[in-house]
Amino acid sequence: MLSHKSCQVVKIFQPNGNEDSGSSSVDFGKDICVLLDYCGKTVLIVSGGDYTQLASIVLDIIVKISVRIDVVFAAMRFMYPSVGDEYRKVFGEQGIQVKSIFKPGCKRVHEFPEGALDWVDSLWAKQLIAEL
Repeated sequence: MLSHKSCQVVKIFQPNGNEDSGSSSVDFGKDICVLLDYCGKTVLIVSGGDYTQLASIVLDIIVKISVRIDVVFAAMRFMYPSVGDEYRKVFGEQGIQVKSIFKPGCKRVHEFPEGALDWVDSLWAKQLIAEL
C-alpha cells in the first residue's frame, strides 16, 4: 500500500507506555502507532484516535525515544470534536501539526465485501499522503 520509494517505516509500537515495544511484540489486533519517514518528513499515525487519553501517552513515548515529529495523523471512527481537539492541544504545544482522519463505518470490517477493505485502505493511504 505505501510502496513509495521515499517512504520507510521507522518504528511500530503499541500506545501502552512501553517505548521499547518493537514490531515483533505488537498486537496488530489492537491500536498501534506507526512512525514513517516519508520524503524527509517524520509522520506518526495513531490508530487509537478515538481515545483522548492516548494523546499524552503517545507524546510521552515520542519524547522518550527522541524522535522529532512533523505531523500526526490521528485516525478515528467517531467524529467527536473533543478527540481531534485533544490531539491538537497535546501535540500542538510541541509545535507538531495534527490532522484528524475520520474513517466512518470501518469498525465492522468483517461486514465488508471481499476485496473492499483493501480498496478502502488504499483510498485512505492516498488521502494521508495527499495531506502531507
